[in-house]
Amino acid sequence: MEKSEIERRFLIKNNILEKINLKNEIRIIQGYYHYKRLKKFNCLKNILKENNFFVDKIIRVRVEDKRRVFLTIKIGDGLIRKEYEIELDFEKELYDFLIDDKKIITKHRSEFYIKKQKIILDRFMKRYRGLKIVEIEFDDKNQAEKFIPCKDFIEITSVKELSNLNLYLSDEKKIFNLIGELYENKN
Repeated sequence: MEKSEIERRFLIKNNILEKINLKNEIRIIQGYYHYKRLKKFNCLKNILKENNFFVDKIIRVRVEDKRRVFLTIKIGDGLIRKEYEIELDFEKELYDFLIDDKKIITKHRSEFYIKKQKIILDRFMKRYRGLKIVEIEFDDKNQAEKFIPCKDFIEITSVKELSNLNLYLSDEKKIFNLIGELYENKN
């Protein structure tokens, strides 16, 4: 399914978590793979063949709570991006492939609300243990631009190095150094 994603992303300061009520936690593992690498899986052959928007792209493979699988590509940078996503039934073969990948991103995702605005919190585990990023999706660009984040948020929407794809591809030390600089510049 194709849709436009209008989203802002933020680092958060730890003290905000003490003040919020987290809901609906799910556990996520995800990796990013070229189309050609995924074609070898029997469970994906027909899906990749039938959905030509995946051809020759880097595809995010996400498993949520060991029961839902999503194949996603995102096109563009910054506030507004195109997203193509398909949900599949759980496939153990695909899950095992992700688990064997040393670079996978592992996170716990919850949601909370500030002034009726739904906010998604990703608390990263393993490689990026301690990293917390919030994502806020909006109905339109105007709504996104009018949103005023709380003082505990540090905007990273246009910081390409902190996209999930780049987190997957990058060295943890480099990422944590960049995050340290962003926190330092905020204070």
